[in-house]
Amino acid sequence: MGNIMIKRYFEETKWISNPTSEQELKRFASMVELFQRNAKEYGFDYLALTAQGYQESGLDQSKRSKAGAVGVMQLLPTTAGDKNVGVDNIEKLENNIHAGAKYLDFLRDRYFSHKTQDLIHCCG
Repeated sequence: MGNIMIKRYFEETKWISNPTSEQELKRFASMVELFQRNAKEYGFDYLALTAQGYQESGLDQSKRSKAGAVGVMQLLPTTAGDKNVGVDNIEKLENNIHAGAKYLDFLRDRYFSHKTQDLIHCCG
């Protein structure tokens, strides 16, 4: 079992990319201002919001999932168009990040009580 795990996770690392490579840092730099602006508007840490985008798509706006999710934040057009988000044209990078941040804000407001949020901020 140990040999299988070593081979899977340490010898075959094609599935791992280096997020600090020159190419990845350029991609980050090209959109960091959009993450900063939207994080500030919706009360998120911009690096946490960026990390979500990186996890979803590797910060690749051209990504499309088999389920139809679009762009950096991997949102479905129906989610972005929902009355709780209401951001059109998520094929555009700026709109995609805006919709992702707004959707995360909606989820936080809907599913986490203020008491829970206060506890998280208080006791981290």
